[in-house]
Amino acid sequence: MLAATCIALLVSCSSPPPLLNSERIEQRFGSYGVEVIRADENIRYSSLHSLENGEPVTRTLAVVEFADPMPAPLRAAHQQIVSGESIGATFKSAGWSIDKPLLGYDVLAASPRFGRVYELMGLDEPAPLAVHRYRLQLLQGDEALEYATISEIHSPAYLTAEEVREIYGQPSSGPTTTATAVDDLLAPLLEELSSATGSAGG
Repeated sequence: MLAATCIALLVSCSSPPPLLNSERIEQRFGSYGVEVIRADENIRYSSLHSLENGEPVTRTLAVVEFADPMPAPLRAAHQQIVSGESIGATFKSAGWSIDKPLLGYDVLAASPRFGRVYELMGLDEPAPLAVHRYRLQLLQGDEALEYATISEIHSPAYLTAEEVREIYGQPSSGPTTTATAVDDLLAPLLEELSSATGSAGG
């Protein structure tokens, strides 16, 4: 009986960690890439995409608010990320473990305002978009450092609100509203994308 209990504990302890978003996209769609759409020293907007008929289709639009100041042990990896590398993959390869304390969930209601986002996601018409926000913390030995606050806006072809909740569980502080915060964060990107479209059309 004791041996069986020990084996059960070993199996439980050896369960694989949750997939990174990049890993989940590749597993579901067969490919993965990241493209930085807009970035400065404070914030990065990026498309986490897979290829469909050779073209990138956004599965998650990620808005990353970087820690300020950036902790010294993270600066080298941070430069790679600012240059366009995947956040999760970069820190994982550098030996950091990743923790994602959840801040909250919400849904961006379907609206023509997000037309350019829908285009990136390959959607033909407006649709509700599941969003969630979390802190990205990095752990190595006795060190625990906060890197960023991240908001992820998911294509309904990838993750629905129900699926997001199943994957990430409940916020430790209880449900919170994130749609207003994410809407505000998206404003500069939407303006830039609209301007780019107008310039190309003109």
